[in-house]
Order: sequence, then C-alpha cells, then structure tokens
Amino acid sequence: MTQKELILRGKKIGAEQLDVISRLSQEFHSCGRCFISQKVCQALGWLQPNRKPQDVACREILRRLEALGFISLPRPMRPANNELKRWEPGRAEPDLFSFQEPAGLQGNLRSWVPVSLRRVDNDAESRRWRALVARYHYLGYAPMVGRSLKYFIELKGGVLAGAISWGSSSWKLALRDSFIGWGAATRIKNLGHLAGNHRFLILPWVRVKNLASHVLSLAARQTARDWRDVYGLELYLLESFVDASRFKGTCYKASNWICLGQSKGASKSGNSYRWHGQIKDIYVLPLVKDFRQRLFNGDASA
Repeated sequence: MTQKELILRGKKIGAEQLDVISRLSQEFHSCGRCFISQKVCQALGWLQPNRKPQDVACREILRRLEALGFISLPRPMRPANNELKRWEPGRAEPDLFSFQEPAGLQGNLRSWVPVSLRRVDNDAESRRWRALVARYHYLGYAPMVGRSLKYFIELKGGVLAGAISWGSSSWKLALRDSFIGWGAATRIKNLGHLAGNHRFLILPWVRVKNLASHVLSLAARQTARDWRDVYGLELYLLESFVDASRFKGTCYKASNWICLGQSKGASKSGNSYRWHGQIKDIYVLPLVKDFRQRLFNGDASA
C-alpha cells in the first residue's frame, strides 16, 4: 500500500515514523504487541507528561496500521484486558451492588456536610461504581476511553449519595472550540488540559437542597488536583453535556458553569461522526482566569 502521511490519535504518521514502527514490529514480533508498543513509544517519544508511555494510544495506532496493510502484528498473546471490549451494553450486575435502598434522605445541605468525593482506585470499587451508575443513571453505564477519574459522592458519616466521573474531553466540539478560539493544531496539542463530566448521579432517594451544585464545586477543585497527580497535566477547562429535555442545568448555572448553546446531536465513532439526534446543552467551566492564554502557550502540552 502506498504510504502517505496519516493522522491517527492526533499523531502524524509519515514515512519516517512508519519505518520505525515497521522495523520494531518485525524485530520484536515474537515478543508480543504490548512489548512492541512500549518500544515504539520509546523510539518516537510518545510519552505522557508523567513520562509513562502512551501505550493505549500506541496500540490503537498499531492496530489501525495493520488494518491498512502497512505492518504485520503478532497474534494477541491473551484476551484484551480492556473494559471497553468486555462490556456488554445493558448487562446487569446485581451481585456487584446489592443493598437495601434507604428511606429518602432530605434536609438542607448544612445537615449533611462535610460532603466528600472518594476516588475509585481499585478494581472492586470500580465494579461497584459501575454497577451503581448502570442501575440508577438514566444513561446507564458506558466505558470511558482515555483518561478517567471516578468518584463516590458521600455525605457526612460516609452516607452514599451518588457518583460522578470525569474523562477525556470531546475531540472536536464547535461551540467549545470557538469559545476557546483555538485551531486544530493547538487543540490536538493541548486537549489533555480539558476534562469532560461523563456521568453525574445523585441517587433518587437523596433530596438535599443545593447538594448537586455543591458537589460540582467540590469536584472542580478535586478533579484538577487528581488530574495533575495521576496524569501530570494541569486542567484549565471542564465541559459537560446536559439533556435539556430532562434537566434545566440549574446546578451547573449555580456553580458558575457557562452555557455555550446546544450540540449538533452527533458523536465520534472511530474516525467519523455518527448522528444520534440527542441534542444537549453544552456547559463549560474555566478553572483559571487566563485559560485561553495557557491553552495557546507552549508550556501547555498534552
């Protein structure tokens, strides 16, 4: 197949890069895909800000190059340990989250502070978080691709009140990109300094006034700290999508989020976009006053 410059996962793959990838895939063919991916990351400098290899992105690039006929990869040595591949939409997991739903929790916020966000940091807690969202969030559960942070929302005394998650932001979003003012090259370079609110759940029996806006304020601060600790990246802007047919976005507005308008009802699917017709309000929250300057400067790198 004739070589031309490709852009895969935001990386330019030209003749020089392909030569390196082809040579390493042949040299270490017997060592397996993961080993090849590590070697490619080292050779091409595909490293995260914390200096760890961009292994997930690299393996996807290798798979795409093989599908295009540029390289030949060894057969997988074991089934993919990948939540996205294992997950079956609509699958119930009652054994992972079984408890008796309590009576309604009501009152004012002062009666339930301090509110805390407990980060999910092991497989058992991740399964519990997943089952909770699958059962009680109107969208159910869906795996997140790329960077992600998940939290349990707890009231005073460790009372479970909900769940929230943050992950990689939308690859392209016209209203957001216009709000920032960046072009494609800058967006590709610095997108890691944005995070998206993928799920936000207050359990149906929790009716504590102003809890949702309080959680969003807490989450903005804590997610920025944890994003820096886990991924070595500063966050400058958060984004979220709100289904206006179900919600008014009151808690976002109360937490100083900015409504930019409505989405076009399409989402990224592979290298293209798929129309799903679910038009949503787009909200953003700048975390620093000079977020535009930081996103354009060379010190911001994803």
